[in-house]
Amino acid sequence: MRIAFVSHDSEAGGAERAMLELIDGLRERGVTCLVVLRKRGWLERELNRRGVSCAVIPYRGWSSARLRSRLLNLLALVMVLPVVIQLRRWKVDVVLTNTSVIPVGALAALALRRPHIWHIHEFCWKEYGSTFDLGDCLSIKAIGWLSDFVIANSKAVEAYYAGFIPPQRIRMIYQGVNVQVPGATGEASKPVGRVEPVKLVLVGAFQKGKGQTDAVQAVGWLKSQGVRPELTLVGTGEPADLEKVKRTVSDCDLERLVNFTGQVADPGPIVKDSDIALSCSRSEAFGRSTVEAMKLGKPVIGARGGATPELVREGFNGLLYAPGDYLDLAQKIKLLIDNPGLAKQMGENGCRWAQEEFTVAKYAGRVLQVLKEAVHQTEA
Repeated sequence: MRIAFVSHDSEAGGAERAMLELIDGLRERGVTCLVVLRKRGWLERELNRRGVSCAVIPYRGWSSARLRSRLLNLLALVMVLPVVIQLRRWKVDVVLTNTSVIPVGALAALALRRPHIWHIHEFCWKEYGSTFDLGDCLSIKAIGWLSDFVIANSKAVEAYYAGFIPPQRIRMIYQGVNVQVPGATGEASKPVGRVEPVKLVLVGAFQKGKGQTDAVQAVGWLKSQGVRPELTLVGTGEPADLEKVKRTVSDCDLERLVNFTGQVADPGPIVKDSDIALSCSRSEAFGRSTVEAMKLGKPVIGARGGATPELVREGFNGLLYAPGDYLDLAQKIKLLIDNPGLAKQMGENGCRWAQEEFTVAKYAGRVLQVLKEAVHQTEA
């Protein structure tokens, strides 16, 4: 089988990392994987390193927050033509579009009469403040019309899209998550307690709804109670959102307790050196960083929204707090600080569960079944 992936980005985002791991798993099963990118970058280098053929074609998406960008996106749909030519040259059997924000893969598959799979990793408009250029309702229905199957990366995403797409055509498949940190054993690196500053870590882009201010304000309240944990915020993002978080740090006089790392190629070592991982996004579609933290043996405190409750099982591998309620978050952090044995047990529980559930082998095997079903339907 020859499968063409169509990617919306070339940087080291969660959807791109998931796609790479899926490609690794499928190639181990004898599937030929080819990739179409819309720009050069990290992903192209990773594909070249693996010996995976890829083509760079400057197409655009169909989701934006600005009117001018929406008009340009619609005009740029003509770029589906070079995508069609490339896929015909590769003689692909099936096309998989990675994320909901690009339509060219689906249109190219339609033109070539090839089966098409749409792999959705996000809520899009909820997470990033953008909207589909043709409107959410029509665009999501088009995703269903233009796909043999739609893969959702969590139950929360599946439930939302099932309101627009026939449920029998949606497959929920958790992605695999590889974590390779030298010296990581899956056990807590050190007991959580007050002998030394407890280290909190939050990995995620600075974007609308990601919740970094919840974490900062929680640290501010803990400081007022005589507890001084250190918080490390890993990631980059929208300048306005980053500046808002930095203002909150300044307003709460937390410059000595909150650290900004900027973009980090591999946050694994930082997470490994932490005590408690936070996931504060209000509408997380999956939560790759949450699974990574679990695989490194860290208890996770997450916002009760999106797919996070699917990953953070209250009292087993972490705790949940009400999104936007920094006091609730602070009290959950304090609970783990005051009960280091509980924190350690949650970390170990999460590690065992995540190591078993979120494997690349399971991920690739389940996706391959969907691909075969789509090809069989087309041939029938």
